[in-house]
Amino acid sequence: MYVGIPTTISDCQMVAEIVDLDDSGYVDFQEFLMCMRLFRDRELAELKNKLQALGADDSESILPCEMLNLLHSTGYVADQEVVNEVLQEIGIEAEEQIGLGSLWKFLVIFRQREGLTRAETMRVRKAFKKYASGDEGDDELIREVQTDDIPKLLRLVGYTLALEDQKQLVAQVDIDRSASLNILELKKLVRFVRERRTRDLQATINKYDRSDTGVLSEREALKALKDLGCLREELSVLPPEVLEDLQEGFLSHAAFTRSVQEYDELRRRQLIDSGGYTMEQMEQLRRQFSYYDWDDSGDVSKKELVQLIVDVFPDMAFDPDKRPLLLQIMRETDSDSNGKLDFSEFLQLMRTVEDLEQLTQLQKERSVIDETRFTSNEVSEFRNIFLAVTKGEPRMNLADFKEMMSPVCPMGDKNSHAISAMWMEICDSGSKMFDFPDFLLIMRRLLDMNFANMNQRLGRVSQRKTHQF
Repeated sequence: MYVGIPTTISDCQMVAEIVDLDDSGYVDFQEFLMCMRLFRDRELAELKNKLQALGADDSESILPCEMLNLLHSTGYVADQEVVNEVLQEIGIEAEEQIGLGSLWKFLVIFRQREGLTRAETMRVRKAFKKYASGDEGDDELIREVQTDDIPKLLRLVGYTLALEDQKQLVAQVDIDRSASLNILELKKLVRFVRERRTRDLQATINKYDRSDTGVLSEREALKALKDLGCLREELSVLPPEVLEDLQEGFLSHAAFTRSVQEYDELRRRQLIDSGGYTMEQMEQLRRQFSYYDWDDSGDVSKKELVQLIVDVFPDMAFDPDKRPLLLQIMRETDSDSNGKLDFSEFLQLMRTVEDLEQLTQLQKERSVIDETRFTSNEVSEFRNIFLAVTKGEPRMNLADFKEMMSPVCPMGDKNSHAISAMWMEICDSGSKMFDFPDFLLIMRRLLDMNFANMNQRLGRVSQRKTHQF
């Protein structure tokens, strides 16, 4: 996945076993090169078979119009625009046959681009330059952006992610845990975001076309577009631009995919223009702004501003030590220095609040990872478990945690009460809900004390030696 070659976990495990000649359980650089050679040979063989299957008269070649289908059938995530751009870049004409050599040349450039179009690559580079370290004249490859700035940077590209999704994807890219990304890693991150959306799209198509007929009914297409967030729940008919693509009451997978991509592109433009807020979020923020604009003047004046600050910054509003930061935030937000906030300034203030909350959460997680001494792989595995249990939500309740632990820790009264006590001790402010850093803390404690012999039940020893200072 990281280098852009479609594969599965089982395939990776099988290849790793082949190249791990010393049975160390690790792959050194020489073994890694062998690993990549095996993947390349396997991919070449698969591509040759695909060309034979798709080519006319066993010609082992295809036309450019068939390239997108070939990519999808081999596990690549792509859209027609980037396919057309890469074909143009390697000099393939519309009616020219594409053999194995040209196909491999195509894939080399496609992977170098991370599957991004020229327009998207330009947006990524522009956002990168805004937040990257060093001077603008420095080589782009030696500059880096801090992972704390990723939410702001993604908004400039037209994407917005839930914090847990963002942390999960950043962890897959920032493999050295440097908390910074170069331009190549950033483009890879954007690819991961795009691929996640594409997988959601395909899963939704499969959900409504279980028989793999290649089409969706009008009713199925409406439900599917709602599931993907393209249409509001209250809509009862497809929009006119989608209805135009119906053939005898059905929408082909290709037409449906094209409609989703058009909605996604429109949404990206809206996110860029609004500072990362969707239309629904903008409507909610307008209602919130009106709540503080008591006199309907179109701005929040000084008297109205007091209540806004207390509601938005409850900790800072009454803490003398945090007052300088609060005053700085308000000065930066009030761009015309008139002591009032219009709607655009209000949006900037709310964005600042959200960025501060995310930054606090990211800093807490980094501190907890250092404290618990979990490896990058362990953190990634725990995050996947956490998100699976919470169904993608940022917090977990005690009942779900106990149910998750029950296969390795019998939940009799004694164990149940002991876990409840630890849970309440770790939970901050008595919220009775765990975020992911809290989850890591309790797992570290349970593993270190071998709670209810859970290490033996897990089939591994988790007690690790601490660093010597």
